[in-house]
Amino acid sequence: MNPKTKSRLYSIHNAIYNLMARCGLRYDLKIYDAKFYDLNITEGTKMAIWFVPLLREIFQFKSLLDVGCGTGHYLRFCVDHGLSDVLGIEGSPHAFERLLVDKSQVVRHDLREPFRAGRKWDVALSIEVAEHIDKASAGTYVRTLAASSDTVVLTAARPGQGGRAHVNLQPPEWWQERFRQEHFEYDERLTERLKAGIRRARESGAFVTSWFEPNVMVFRNRGN
Repeated sequence: MNPKTKSRLYSIHNAIYNLMARCGLRYDLKIYDAKFYDLNITEGTKMAIWFVPLLREIFQFKSLLDVGCGTGHYLRFCVDHGLSDVLGIEGSPHAFERLLVDKSQVVRHDLREPFRAGRKWDVALSIEVAEHIDKASAGTYVRTLAASSDTVVLTAARPGQGGRAHVNLQPPEWWQERFRQEHFEYDERLTERLKAGIRRARESGAFVTSWFEPNVMVFRNRGN
């Protein structure tokens, strides 16, 4: 399939998903199929090699929650490098068929519904998940992150970014306001440190997706 045809199909699919959202309907998480997660493994594993060390350098964390972890590529890297206090949350059955970590390390849960684990992690990570959460459920998703850690690292697709079931494409300021409502502030200094690290990775020849640097944000609990 050529890129132009693929882009048109994404546009048609997203128009249908957005119409469903406006009607109060939800798309089935099975739309993220085997091919989607095969690519998730291929690209995610390459990203984990440089991204997890960058996160550990900046945040010095000893525990990590990956919200919308897909096949668990970031979790796998952590486990392989001595960090066992990790957990993922994922809703797709196709992702569970391809998990790179033990199933005990991933909770199956639809992020459009409330989730509370009863504890906090040093860092809560959520990479390119936000745009898949409809507006009506965005507050629930943000509250899950805010309840899970005092430090949240998030990427969220912006308006115009293609992708499957991108039903909530928003500018960074939109998400910053949602976190502000949960008493979290956008941390510009830490965000820039992450962006600088992403640029270094790209310049070194590492696999870095085009959306990573512009979409990344760090949020910190105002009470800490």
